[in-house]
Amino acid sequence: MQGNSATSPVAGSPVTVRGTVVADLQDGGFQGFHVQDAGDGDPATSDAVFVYAPGGDPVSSATS
Repeated sequence: MQGNSATSPVAGSPVTVRGTVVADLQDGGFQGFHVQDAGDGDPATSDAVFVYAPGGDPVSSATS
């Protein structure tokens, strides 16, 4: 989603994110969670995203 420039190549488009929830911050004021993937090996891009989801369904940081 981020790409390696200041503008996302998918800005304004719906996207599907797959990864592991590494931080659940839905309670305590942040109203969201962090999702991280295995990475793409490019140090200029992020391997995680914060999902702002006020009132969203609960998530789990446990692995199965």
